[in-house]
Amino acid sequence: MIDASFTHAIIWVQLKTWDVSAMRDVVHAAGGFEREAGGGLRFRPAGIAYLNLVWNDSVLSDVLRGFAIALIAVLVVLAVNFRSIKWALVSYSAPGNSTGSPRA
Repeated sequence: MIDASFTHAIIWVQLKTWDVSAMRDVVHAAGGFEREAGGGLRFRPAGIAYLNLVWNDSVLSDVLRGFAIALIAVLVVLAVNFRSIKWALVSYSAPGNSTGSPRA
């Protein structure tokens, strides 16, 4: 769709998947086209596939970092509680049921 003054256009790209790698390819290709066209072209992606790309790049890494920090914090608390890093590691990775009730 092009406006009346022919200065703005909307180009709709229909992706068959919401996969991050497909959207990354589209962003890369559009960025290459934008560089070739010069300074008059500006590319601004949108949509659910782009949202997944942004979420994957920023939010997911923060969630994984927070999870790793929480694991380390629990290990430190167990080491202080048992006064031994060895017993903290044993209790941290002990197999079995987590309810504490005896097995039937």
